[in-house]
Amino acid sequence: MHRASDSTQVLSHIAMGSSQADVLLPYQQAYHGGLQHVRKPEDRRAAVGQVTERAAAAVAAIEQAGLRVQVVTGGGSGSYKIEAGSGVYNEVQPGEMHCCWLIISLC
Repeated sequence: MHRASDSTQVLSHIAMGSSQADVLLPYQQAYHGGLQHVRKPEDRRAAVGQVTERAAAAVAAIEQAGLRVQVVTGGGSGSYKIEAGSGVYNEVQPGEMHCCWLIISLC
């Protein structure tokens, strides 16, 4: 699996793959685990905004290279509402913590 931290690296990975075979990039994972631990809501929103901007730039670079990204996913239990409302992500993966908290609160 290749990981890219910016749109330039995304294009570099696309170029490597496109020389080998047809490239299909229907899925972009844009998850930042550290955001789940940012305590202040305003700080978390700002940090998610930075990640969202990078995800949008990566999608734009991929699409500019002639490929289509069907799914942009990410989010976590502490940030998924922000990602979901960003207009960049069309899938979020908040995990199972909400289910665990519900079970604990019902016990």
